[in-house]
Formats: sequence, structure tokens, C-alpha cells
Amino acid sequence: MPSKSEKLTQRIQEIQDFLAVSSRHNLEVAGIAQELENISASLKIGKPVIHIASQNPILGQALHQALIYTSKKLLDSYQFQVTTLASDSESALPVISELLDCDVFCLLVEDNQPLGEHLKYLIDQAENAAIEKQFIIVDISESDCQSPSAIKTKITETTTWIKSQFTAHNFAVFPLFLQPFATNTQETEIDGNNLKEIEQFCKSLETVVRRKPEEVVAKRLTAKVLGQLDQLEAAINHQEDALKKEIGEANGQLDRIKQSNSTDELKQKLEQVIEQVQQDKDNFFKQVELDLKQSIGQLMDGFYRNSIVHRIVAFTHSLQPCVIRHKGAQYIRLQSEDSQTSADINIDMMHLCYSHLTQWSIEEWRRIYTYYGEGGISQLFHRTYAALDFIPSSELRLPSFQPNQDYVPFRHGLKNLVAGVQCESYYKDIFVLNYILKQVRSQWMGITFLLTFGTMLGLVEKNKRDFIRDLFQQPFEALQAQPLWLGTMLLAIPICGLFLLLFYNYHNNSQRKLNDVADKLKKTLTDYYQRFTKVSVDKITQDFIAALESEDTRLKKLIERVRQDTVAYIAEAEKSQIVIKSELAQLTDRQKELAQTKVSLKKLQRL
Repeated sequence: MPSKSEKLTQRIQEIQDFLAVSSRHNLEVAGIAQELENISASLKIGKPVIHIASQNPILGQALHQALIYTSKKLLDSYQFQVTTLASDSESALPVISELLDCDVFCLLVEDNQPLGEHLKYLIDQAENAAIEKQFIIVDISESDCQSPSAIKTKITETTTWIKSQFTAHNFAVFPLFLQPFATNTQETEIDGNNLKEIEQFCKSLETVVRRKPEEVVAKRLTAKVLGQLDQLEAAINHQEDALKKEIGEANGQLDRIKQSNSTDELKQKLEQVIEQVQQDKDNFFKQVELDLKQSIGQLMDGFYRNSIVHRIVAFTHSLQPCVIRHKGAQYIRLQSEDSQTSADINIDMMHLCYSHLTQWSIEEWRRIYTYYGEGGISQLFHRTYAALDFIPSSELRLPSFQPNQDYVPFRHGLKNLVAGVQCESYYKDIFVLNYILKQVRSQWMGITFLLTFGTMLGLVEKNKRDFIRDLFQQPFEALQAQPLWLGTMLLAIPICGLFLLLFYNYHNNSQRKLNDVADKLKKTLTDYYQRFTKVSVDKITQDFIAALESEDTRLKKLIERVRQDTVAYIAEAEKSQIVIKSELAQLTDRQKELAQTKVSLKKLQRL
């Protein structure tokens, strides 16, 4: 049947093989493997270890020499270790596990010296350690113990003193006279009575190794091996806890990704929302186009009181013709009755067109921005943002969905104004005397024509000369029969009436001719600025269309960016799920491996 030592050697080999496999599982086993190597080396030596600890290095070496001197057998049976402890409580003790890593522990103290708290703590730890034998050696070199009775009395006193210091059930107390061994023993005489106590102590040590000293060593080293296995188990438990935490976090991440939005649902929702916002956008711009055409129609409708055409006609009709002279020639010029207007009607007309089109453009853009198509471009952008703001962890920002509210398109449509149209015409008036003579001649020619025509038809029996003489002869004869003043008056009245009538006709004729020229100028002015207004409105409309196309393009880019971001998010989410599931599978496999490793470790702990 194999001995304990052989069993332990075999088990250490099994543990080393186990550690070689465990190292692949990222377990920190380097320190444990090194410690097992040390244990294996100690096991091969097979000698128990005596550890002497003392605050006085001289006394520690003295006890070592005393044992070697007294029993040569101890030198062959034991390994000796001597450690000097610090003399003050503030100095740290050596590592307790190293002090108590022995088969026999000897704590050497001086007679009647109070034990410090650190020594009491060391004794308390040694009481609970797996040590074969524990001794407290009290150096009584300072006492006068020459006779056996004195030595016996001293032993009794020392034992009582030790018990008064602390309760040590596992420690055997040996008062020894060690001073002779502090020097060269070959030159010092050892008292027989004192040597007898040392020999008795040596026999206690020999008893430990009397049968199978390797079993004693195996017992201690077994405890050390179990301690190393406990450390390995603690490392496995720690890694198990870490794995449980990592698995829990991975499952949490997976659940959060699934709860936020599954990738399939997100893809379906993306398609629906993109289709919805595209349809909304297309409907909006179609409606804006219709509303804009209607507004332009009202602007150019002459029957509409607030239209630009009506205002141009009204302004033109308010103009009055004015005759001016320049370098001896007469001209008719259109002029406003308002004294604050400029001399050039084109300037006033340009101002009228520009101010009206400016106001219309501003109001029209405001309606496009806030009214047309159920709230204008502003609401379109807000509706689009609200519809697209569903992507988790998206960088979608509301300021990106703000339309260009300050855009003023008419500045481009009216920046190149034309020079205007000629608002005056050359006018040649007839002098009043010339007009009267012309009219008299015209009337006389008319009367002559009638008389000639009447003679030809036989309506008049006399010729026209006789007829005219007879026509005027009777009135003249009647006038001559009257007083001179009365005849003159009667002659002047019809002549003055005739001249007044001719002058009145002259005035009406001049005014009619003036009005005809003015009407032609007004028509020319009206036609020109109506054409100018139409061209300007066309330019403004082009600017509106360009602005709307720009907003349409920008909104398309925003929608496309959101679509790309969502597709990237979905791809990342799917990738994250795959990665997390893969990591989760690896963690689960690692957890199973650790569980199996723990089962194997439990078998190894059955020493």
C-alpha cells in the first residue's frame, strides 16, 4: 500500500497536470504551480522542519547549537530554520504563514520578560495551525539554578509565569539554560543538571520522528497543498462570479436592443415613414404650386382691385397731359396731379411697381413659409422631423429641419430694372386766327357748294352771285335805315357771336386733340409697365420656384441622411446582436468549462 508521502506526490503531479489545463482558461495559477514545486521539493527531502523563532538572535542560534550538541540524531532527522523576530510591537512580524510552515515550532523567550502583543498574536495563530509539535522555550540563563531542586522549582515558576501571560493548550513549556551554547561549546563546561533538561527536550523532538518522519512531513505538506487548492477554488469562484456578471450584462444589452426596436420592425417602419414623408412633401409642393399660380393670377388680374395691373391703370388714368415748350417746339407730357411726385413719370411708375411687387413678394413668401399646404414649409419640416424622430441613438437635430425663413426672392427678380418709356409727344397747335379763317373759309366753301348744287338742281332760279347779293342786301338796307349806333350794334352782335362760337370750337378741338395724344401716351405707358410687371413677376416666380426647389432638395438630403443613418443603425444593431450572441455563447461555454473544472478540483481536494 503506498504511503501518505507517495500518495501526496502522485496527487501533486495530478494537480500540476490540472493546472497546466487550467492555465488555458486564464486562471492565475503561476504562483500556485510554483508553490507546488516547492512542496514537491520538500516532500522529496522528507525531513520535518524545526522552526526556531526568537527576538534575540543569539539565543536562537544558542538553541540550535544546543540541539545539535545534545543529539546528533536530530541533525540527521530535521531541517533547522532560525528566524529573528522584531523586538518592538511596531515592527511587522514576518509572514505568519512562513513562520508557521514547519512541523515543530519553537518560540524562544527570555525569563520574566513580558510578552508583547505581537508575540501573543503569533502564539494564538500557532495554536490554530497544523503543526505537529509546538514549544515555548524559556531561557533561564540569568537565574541561579545549579541544583536539581532549584531547576525543578524554576521550571514550576516558569510554567506558572507562562500560563499567566496567555492560555496555550498546545504548547509545551521547557525552561532551558542556553547561555553555555551562545559561545563555543568545546571550550565551555555544560552543567549536568541543565544538560539533562536539554536532553529531555531533545527526546521530545526525537519522539516526533521516531516512526515515520516522512508521514509528518506529508501531513504538513498535505495541508499546504489543500491551501493551494483552496486558493485555486477561490480563483475559480471569482471567475464564475465575473462570468455571471458578464453574462447578465450581455443578456441585458441583448434585451435592450430587442426592446428598443427589432431590426425587422425598424426596417418596416423606416419604409413606411420614408414613403409617408415623401408623399407629404410631394403633395405640399404641388399645393404650393397651385396656390402660387392663384396668387399670381390675382396679382395680374385687372378686375381685381388690389392687383398690380389695376393699380398701374388707375395711376395712369390719374395722370394729366401738360403742354410744355422746349426750344420753340411744343410737347405734351403726362404729369401727376400730386405735387410730391417726380418730374419723370417713369420714376413714379417704377416706384409703384417695385413697392407693390416687393410687398407682394414678402407676403407671398410668408404665406409659402407659414400658410400654404397646411402650415407652409415650416410645418412641413416640423412634420418631417416628427415623423423621422424615431431612431434610437440617432443624431437627428431639430435645427437641421428649419427652412430658410429670411429668403427674399424679389431682390433677384427686380434688381435689373429697365430705363422706362417715353412719356411725352410732339404737339403742333394751330393759331386761333388761322383756325377762325380756316373755319370761315370752310363754311363759305360749304355755302357756295350748296348754292351751286341748288342751281344745278333748279332749286335756285338765280345764279349764286345774285343770290348772295340779294341775301345780304335786305339786311344791309335795314341796318342803313337805323341810326348809326344801333346799326353798328346790330351788326356787331352776330359777328361777335360768330367769333365766340368759332373760338369755343377752337378750344374744344384743341382739348380733344390734346386728350387724344394723352390717351395714346397713357396706353403706351400702361402697356409698357404691364409688360414690365409680367416680366418681373415671371422673374420673381422663377426665384420662388428656385427657392422651393432648394428647400425640396435640402429636405430630400435630410430624409436620405436619416434613411442612411437608420440603415447604418440597423446594420450596427444586427452586428451588435451577432457579436453579443457570440460573446454570450463563449461566456456560457466558459461557464460550463469552469463548472467542470470545479468538479475536477473537488476530486483533487479529496486527499
